[in-house]
Amino acid sequence: MTNSNIRIALSALLAVGILSSCAGSPNQLRENAQSQIDKGNPTEATKLLESALKQDIEKAGAESEATARDYYMLGEAARAQNDFGKAEDYFEKSVNARQSVIKPGVLNVAESLNGLGNSLTDKGQLEDAETILSNALRMREENLDQDSIPVAESKNSLGRLYLQAGIFDQSETMLKQGLSVFEKKLQKNDKRLADARTNLGSVYFATGKYDQAEPLLKWALEIYKEVDPASIDTANAMNNMGELDRAKGRGAEAEKLYKDAIAIYKSKGQESTRYATVLNNLAVLYHNQKRYADAEPLYIKATEVYERTSGRDTMELANVLGNYAELDRVLGRKDAAMKLEQRANKIIAQKG
Repeated sequence: MTNSNIRIALSALLAVGILSSCAGSPNQLRENAQSQIDKGNPTEATKLLESALKQDIEKAGAESEATARDYYMLGEAARAQNDFGKAEDYFEKSVNARQSVIKPGVLNVAESLNGLGNSLTDKGQLEDAETILSNALRMREENLDQDSIPVAESKNSLGRLYLQAGIFDQSETMLKQGLSVFEKKLQKNDKRLADARTNLGSVYFATGKYDQAEPLLKWALEIYKEVDPASIDTANAMNNMGELDRAKGRGAEAEKLYKDAIAIYKSKGQESTRYATVLNNLAVLYHNQKRYADAEPLYIKATEVYERTSGRDTMELANVLGNYAELDRVLGRKDAAMKLEQRANKIIAQKG
């Protein structure tokens, strides 16, 4: 995100007034699109939202609450497809459209800023994301009760950012506060509740508190399965549970979850960094079990998917290259191992 774009997004904080009620149509398209997102069909949702956006621009212009809502939902659909650059662009347009309304609604602007902050977290731009998410939380806290769902959503977003940054104490505090509200106010099968449990479970997993992580990750997986057993969200949750099972020595359970997750990714025809991650995780499981012939093609595939989806210089790619190098050394392929290690170390040095 360029400095000028960051300034544009943050300038919304200076121009908010009373809550605007200039919501427009076509509501049915947006409702259907939200249903498609919840079912794990973001591509179909995007088509619906593009139609809604076209109609709203024709009716109300490019800078209205209706078009801002369309841009916001298009950003969520792009995030669901792991297209984080496009998501950032949509969320910026949503912020700018809401800022340009004659009497911009503070809560509407906060919603768009929260979406933009989430997209920056997805891209690893954590410093920019923290600034934007913190201001969205402040705006919501100043205008809503502390136990409102929007405030809880902001706390969940910040908690996820701190999780990614490795600031686990702050992450746990934010996520617990958000989850407590969600558990009181959301339906038991609400995806936001599953997301919050996943995030808090991931904090406990990262800090070695496996017994605390397990019920949260299990509950989240059950919710995702109830919404759609073959969704990308379900696949991601299976990978999370697989990691927990592997850490607790339950190899057979982990293998089944990884394979089920991979099958979902394949059925969707969707390559992503998350797909590459589960390939790597299954490879590590086989590697540790000395099933080297099973591990090697998975390392190769994970490497290829990472390179196609996130580039040739990411820390995720460095991780799988390091794992593959270890396998090469076990198999006596010292030259091949050295080449992989050199490449992994170069990436780490560049990112360090």
